[in-house]
Amino acid sequence: MIILLNAELSAQKIGLNVEFESGYSLSSHSEVPFWQRANHYGARQKTGNKGFISQTSTLRGYHKNKDFKYEVKTSTLFTIERNSKFLLTELNLKLNYKDLCLSLGRSREHYGLTDSTTSSGSMTNSHNALPIPQIKIGLSQYKKLLLKILFIKGHFSHGWFGNQKWASHYYLHQKNISLRLGKDNARFNMYGEIMHNTQWGGKPKYSMAEGETRYINGRFPSGWYTYKNVVFPLLNPKKDSTINISAFDYENRFGNHIGQISFGGSLDMAFSRFVVYKELLFETGQTFSSLTNIDDGLYGLSYVSKLTKPYTKRLSVEYFQTTNQGMYRPGLLKLFRIKGKHYGRNRNNYYNHNQYLDGWSYNGSNIGSPFIIPRTELNLLNDTAYSSYMFLYNRVKALYLGAENNFWNMTFLTKISVSSNFGQRDGSFPDRKQFAGNISCTKEFVKSKSSVILNVGLDRGDLLPQNLGVQLAWKKLW
Repeated sequence: MIILLNAELSAQKIGLNVEFESGYSLSSHSEVPFWQRANHYGARQKTGNKGFISQTSTLRGYHKNKDFKYEVKTSTLFTIERNSKFLLTELNLKLNYKDLCLSLGRSREHYGLTDSTTSSGSMTNSHNALPIPQIKIGLSQYKKLLLKILFIKGHFSHGWFGNQKWASHYYLHQKNISLRLGKDNARFNMYGEIMHNTQWGGKPKYSMAEGETRYINGRFPSGWYTYKNVVFPLLNPKKDSTINISAFDYENRFGNHIGQISFGGSLDMAFSRFVVYKELLFETGQTFSSLTNIDDGLYGLSYVSKLTKPYTKRLSVEYFQTTNQGMYRPGLLKLFRIKGKHYGRNRNNYYNHNQYLDGWSYNGSNIGSPFIIPRTELNLLNDTAYSSYMFLYNRVKALYLGAENNFWNMTFLTKISVSSNFGQRDGSFPDRKQFAGNISCTKEFVKSKSSVILNVGLDRGDLLPQNLGVQLAWKKLW
């Protein structure tokens, strides 16, 4: 449905688009295969053998000179099963004045240099979990910072985690700064980006043994003093009896800090575009300052064709590694004789945290890379060890291929990964291998503005349950 209103007095234009999808999911296990549920912003539920109905409605408007634009978007999901669920997967208002954007609510966003369609997902902000409700302000496009070759964009936001398993009423702080060296139409550009996220404030929902110091007075620190240190986590907090600071906070700073540094370059040619990138994860000031985990991260190469209908529209090849975690001195530091003074101490234990026991997750789903899988989805016999950790197998080496192809007037989206997964360092869990593959085939019917989608997923290995899943869906646009 598209509505265009041309009113001379208001000089406004308004458009409404609606997308409806219904289908059924059938799998050999009680859960759907890995790539059928990963990277769908929480809009594909984990349980198999069910029907689903979803819709996305987008209302857009702008002034005739297009300096001021606005967008209202809502997405819902209804599952048809024994215990049916209704989810509001997106509800957002965006106001744009030129390149300045104010965003309110739950919105699907893509960050970093990875391809939004074929990548496995970014290190700290992938597409797995439901979007976290936020108030966000920032630049939606690159703006000139220096001369005519250095450009900047970014955002600053405050979000709410709400009620989770191990804590409630806590917040998200997020900021991002992205720099580009090169003009819009340059053949070659270089990029650098830093993303900083913090979970902070709120109340724990667990009790502590005598002598533990994770919180005091039944709360985690909050207030303006805490927020200042969350936004600028440069120094450990000073001891002050008037502020709710536990001994844990003195050593680890306020909240759970997790971020990434991204850098790469792009090559634009007449009929294609190539991007090479590296994302480096940081969780404490120690690895950030001494680069002890510099070999960890996401390494990738993406290709996008500029042709109208090529055989290969998009392609991403990636290598993912999180086995260092600040515990050994990587070869690059040895090569350049950099000491890396913090290695071997205070392991990062990626995505886990000893105050916010839900870790870097939202509603049970990993916010970061899908390769670090929550314990609830693993094929575990002993589920009692490390009961307070959400992510048991967070040391991973994985190869990944994602591709979008056009054959026989149909679009094929393929995702294939092989991984070696290592548990906690004390050997509580054995090493496990895993293969996950998925092929989605879409046939469009232009006249009716509809399409039929067939999706087949396969999991084989020791980390996840053996699984074969099929989804069939029908999508309609108005």
